[in-house]
Amino acid sequence: MSSARRFSFPLLLLAVMIAGCAAPVHVEYNSASYAQWHNFAWQAPKEGAVKNPILNSGILTTRVEKAVSETLGNAGYSKVASPGEADFLVTYHTAMELRNQPQPSISFAYGTFGPGFNTLFLTQPGPQQIQEGSLIIDVIDARTKKLVWRGWITSGLEQGNYSQQAVDHAVQRIFAKFPPPMNGA
Repeated sequence: MSSARRFSFPLLLLAVMIAGCAAPVHVEYNSASYAQWHNFAWQAPKEGAVKNPILNSGILTTRVEKAVSETLGNAGYSKVASPGEADFLVTYHTAMELRNQPQPSISFAYGTFGPGFNTLFLTQPGPQQIQEGSLIIDVIDARTKKLVWRGWITSGLEQGNYSQQAVDHAVQRIFAKFPPPMNGA
C-alpha cells in the first residue's frame, strides 16, 4: 500500500465519522392532555417569527408544513382545516446565529524547497465563524392557546439543509420526541 493511501484512509474514515454525527434534537414541554389528542391544525408562523431572509420564505414554510403533516399523519394524528376542530396547533420558527467553530490546535505541513531542504511547518489557525440555523417546532394546546411543547434542531446553514428531504428528516427527528413521556413535565 502506498504511503499516500495509508495517509488518506484515516482521513477518509474521520470524515465519514464526522458526517455520521447528527445534530442533537432538543425538547421542552409542560403538562397537557397529550394522550387525548387525535387531530391538529397547521398555524402559519407569526409575522417576524422567521427573521432571516434566507430562512423567511414561502418555500421553506411549504416544506415545513408538508413535513409536519406527513410526520404527524404517520404517527396517527389527523390534520383538520379549522383550528377550532383541532386538539393542538403546530407552527414553526427559525433562528440564526454566528458561532465560532474550534479549529485544530496545531496543523502540520511539509514542504520541499529544492535539493536537501525539507521543512516541517507548524501553524495554529484561529477559530472559524459558521452560520447556524435552528428549526423550532411549537405545539400549542388548541383549547388553552398555550405553548405546551417545543422541539428544535440546529445545524450549519448550507443549501442542502433547505431541500424537502432535509426538512422532512429534521421534522421527523424532532417529532420522534413527541408526545413527551407521561410521567412528568
